Parts: sequence; structure tokens; C-alpha cells
Amino acid sequence: MLEAQTSTPLSAGNGTVGNPYQITTLNNLYWLSQDTNRWNLNYIQVADIDASSTSSWYSGQGWMPMGYANAPTDYSGFSGTYNGKGHVISNLYINRPLSYLVGFFGFLYNARIDSLGFTNANINGGDEAVGVLAAMVYQYVL
Repeated sequence: MLEAQTSTPLSAGNGTVGNPYQITTLNNLYWLSQDTNRWNLNYIQVADIDASSTSSWYSGQGWMPMGYANAPTDYSGFSGTYNGKGHVISNLYINRPLSYLVGFFGFLYNARIDSLGFTNANINGGDEAVGVLAAMVYQYVL
């Protein structure tokens, strides 16, 4: 099956706190979403991103949320930092009515998200744990 999305590795930053990876395009976001080993690193968004093409991804299911929790011992969440720097992701589309944890981030696990906006998002998920930014957030506090 041919999909329209393209994974484009990040060209700036190295994922550390002092030199976070720089997200500039939807293809960069897709690259981030494809490997759970990237979910504990540091990112900044340096431009507004139009995600309207996500409406055709995965046979019309749209964006695949980052992070999942299937059982107490079967989960993987985004645990890094993502600073939107005041930028916006527009026209994000997710149509997964039978899925659990539906959102841009499906599951955040001790993550830090800052200054990220969404406009004109169209999110359709199961009957619980659905959100635009995140469907479920776990934050351990001492």
C-alpha cells in the first residue's frame, strides 16, 4: 500500500537539552513519530506546520498518535521535551473511532510540552482518552 507521508530526518540539533532537535516540517514530525527510541529526546518546533495532508494517511485514519498504553506492562509514551516555541500545528486529522489514546500524543510519560498550539484539528477516537494535544498524561511527582 502506498502512503503519502514521508519521513525526513532532522537536519539541526542533536536531541540534547542544550541542542534540541529542530522540527520544521510535517515530514520531520512523521520521522519523530516512527521510532519509540526518539521519544525520550528534546525537540523544538521552529515553524508553523500545516498537517492537512494527514487526512489521507493510513487509508484515511490520519495521524498515528505518539505513545500507547495497551496494558500495565505494555506501554510506550513520549517522555522527552517538546517546545513549540509558540508555533502552531494546523489541520491535524485523526479518524480512529475504535482506538484508545487518540491525540497528537497518545500517551505522555513524564514528558514536558511547552508553548505548542493547534488550530482546526479534527480528532475522532474511541469513547475514552481522546484529546488534541494528548489523550493520556502520566506525570510522576515526588
